Amino acid sequence: MNTIRPQPALSTAWPTAARRWAVRRRRNSISAPRRKASAWSTAKSRPLPCALNDWADALYELDRYEEALPLYREAYEGRREVLGEKDEKTLISANDLAYCLRNMDRREEALEYYRITVEGRRETLGATHSSTLWSLKAWAGVLQKLDRREEALPLLRELYEGYRDTLGEHHENTADAVNDLAYCCKALGRKEETERYFRITAESFRAVYGEKAPTALWAKSDWADALYALDRYEEALPLYHEVYEGRREVLGEKHEKTLISANDLAYCYKALRRYEESLPWFTVVVEGRREILGAKHPSTLWSINGNGDALYRLQRYEEALPLYREAFEGRLARNGWDNAQTVTSATNVALTLKKLGEYAEALPLYRQLFDTCSSFYGRTNYRTTDALDDLAFVLARVGQKEEALEKYRLLAELYGEDPQQRGNQLYARRNAAISLWNLGCKDEAREDCRQLLAEHTALYGADHEKTMSMADLLRRMGGA
Repeated sequence: MNTIRPQPALSTAWPTAARRWAVRRRRNSISAPRRKASAWSTAKSRPLPCALNDWADALYELDRYEEALPLYREAYEGRREVLGEKDEKTLISANDLAYCLRNMDRREEALEYYRITVEGRRETLGATHSSTLWSLKAWAGVLQKLDRREEALPLLRELYEGYRDTLGEHHENTADAVNDLAYCCKALGRKEETERYFRITAESFRAVYGEKAPTALWAKSDWADALYALDRYEEALPLYHEVYEGRREVLGEKHEKTLISANDLAYCYKALRRYEESLPWFTVVVEGRREILGAKHPSTLWSINGNGDALYRLQRYEEALPLYREAFEGRLARNGWDNAQTVTSATNVALTLKKLGEYAEALPLYRQLFDTCSSFYGRTNYRTTDALDDLAFVLARVGQKEEALEKYRLLAELYGEDPQQRGNQLYARRNAAISLWNLGCKDEAREDCRQLLAEHTALYGADHEKTMSMADLLRRMGGA
């Protein structure tokens, strides 16, 4: 296929003669190959497929794929019949067909022609020939677009190894190929391989483009992300620092990519439980994103929430609360209640209020959380049961003991639907027994505790701390 060159726009500001020349040139780019194809077709001479291919190429350059496609098909069939299936010109036509179908979003059909091209070129040109590798890259790319990454993976490995063996590890094509391989492994959840290939990518991009080139810094950030995903935070941290310093120097302090790197640093320190060190990085990110993206942007709200998390971990609840509120209110306004991030932020606000003893303020939030989680995640999802547990606790603290008992019994019922939640079910029933006691139903509470002690003993054994705690509760109720 000929190189695709951008066509100049036919602006009315052009001189008349220049406009006429440009129009004539565009017409000729199609009409000349079309005349040749028509003449050769009339003469029934051998060059017909070549002329058809030229005509199709001219249409392709003008994005007229629907018109180009039948010409490419005819050229391919003609060459296959005259020259044979494995002739390079036949394979060029198969490759052209594949590209045309891909650009028409007919990817499934394109795959067959990519397969024909690659298998033919492997046999005739060799597995590491540049044309073979180029078609291999396109084939793998279409498979990834179709979410058929398991099929794309061996092709991407072959592509990387082919470029590495012919061009060397530190060549632009090799670096691009290993980068594609790393992203495919990442999408497939193959974390160890992802880390290895992103490491190679980072080293190759640094060698090809230079230490501070944006592409090299992006590759190093991907490598750090892969280490982070493996919980190898100590190894990721210095890489995040290098990327941040490089981006700050090249792009500036307030550039969004620089702020992404500062955010990565903040979360890495947080993952290392170095919360005090994470705080200044969160401050950099939040202030920068408020200024550049706006206070309500999802990325800004994400960083505000992370800043609140770090303060919460440091038990600085009074400082965490306004940040959690800001993130919650922004997400609620943007996404509504039926959104995972809104639920997360609402939970953070409610938990912080609970820690501060502000039970009356937390209560309506927990009611809404339980209702939302029940419909959004399902009755037995852990988010739903956690919200119900906290709701029952807060109800008891504000003196609504009968409703607290009702919620603990419902919690036990929900846990009872999953055999793996047996321990949590016993915990909920224990709290229900305490609620009964607080309501003055002492005999019923003692009877429930006796039953619970027997079940704890059967599940955990007599010497387990949970069994001993249950026995102690029964003694305090006068039931020993």
